[in-house]
Amino acid sequence: IANRPEYLAHAARNYTLEQKDYNNALTGRLLEYATSCGYGNLLGESYRHDFGASFTNVRDRIRCYYKSFMQSHRRREQRKQRRQQKEAAANAAAATGAKRVQ
Repeated sequence: IANRPEYLAHAARNYTLEQKDYNNALTGRLLEYATSCGYGNLLGESYRHDFGASFTNVRDRIRCYYKSFMQSHRRREQRKQRRQQKEAAANAAAATGAKRVQ
């Protein structure tokens, strides 16, 4: 989560080499941190020897996390806009009704 703003800035570049390099660097940092915290054994032999399948799996999970985050963020923003539009329409209708009564 701490890397979210930086990740999203790179994600906006749509699969450029810079984004790929960032994703790989972020994954490497995460795996190194996990290992330093004693979770290296959960990553499997392929990570410890050559950054094989576990590296790819972890990188894909990070990408899935951010993809889901962005999708839910867009849905929240769309709901917020619809709610604001409904409120504005209701306020306009109420103002029109108040003018008619006078």
